[in-house]
Amino acid sequence: MISIVGVYDKFAPAQSAKNELLVAGFTWRQVQLTPDHEVQARQRTDNRQADDQSMSATMGNLLRGLFGVNDRGAHSDLYGASVRHGDYVLIADTDTEEERAHAEDIMRRYQPVDLARRET
Repeated sequence: MISIVGVYDKFAPAQSAKNELLVAGFTWRQVQLTPDHEVQARQRTDNRQADDQSMSATMGNLLRGLFGVNDRGAHSDLYGASVRHGDYVLIADTDTEEERAHAEDIMRRYQPVDLARRET
């Protein structure tokens, strides 16, 4: 299984990408959006918010499941921080290279955040 991850700074494009993946034949089990509803925008900050610990644990559990039981490092921190800062993380699980390429194409149409560029 190959997991494709897209981070979006607004709910509408994240939800649209998720819907397009479902229309394209991906199942509900293969596609997950976190959070799965629009949340009030927060000011982007590195300061911990009151619910950061529970959100961090939730994202950590999700990403450990995706990337390995003992991987508590980069992926969990990166995507957990995105959600804590008000972004939406869309994950599509694929079984073949063809599905992977199709999922990536769909997700790119909705302009995901370039996390490498944001870091700099």
